[in-house]
Amino acid sequence: MNGTSTKEQTSSTSAPPSKRSRHAGGPSPFSGNGGGVLTDDDAGLEELAVSAALGDAAKGADFPSQVVSYLVTRQAKEMRVREKELKLRREELELERAKLKLQEDRLALEKARFEIERQERELRLRSEKQERTLFMEVLKRVVSSGLADS
Repeated sequence: MNGTSTKEQTSSTSAPPSKRSRHAGGPSPFSGNGGGVLTDDDAGLEELAVSAALGDAAKGADFPSQVVSYLVTRQAKEMRVREKELKLRREELELERAKLKLQEDRLALEKARFEIERQERELRLRSEKQERTLFMEVLKRVVSSGLADS
């Protein structure tokens, strides 16, 4: 054969499922990743398939219901994970909305501050213009009265 004894060849297949390596010999219809290294979810289903294939009558007869139970459990776990992910996404969106609202409030505050500063400048310029106008009128009167006196 290929240099291994018959005993060595059968020892790897006759070991109980818990003692076997976590690698499948080839693609299994029960492994979700098409063979290779098994995931934790696939390992439970793979062990069920192996026990049925080995002729374990107690487990083999109940295999379809075990598969259904496994799939229902897996689906429930996936649904809980999706619900948690959705909840996290909603919280992230709520946080983003709060950040945007805060940014809008800051911009509104800054706009109001600029408007107040503009109004203050306008009042100051108007006041300075009135002072200059008044000063010019006083100066004209002084000059007029000074010229009239001379």
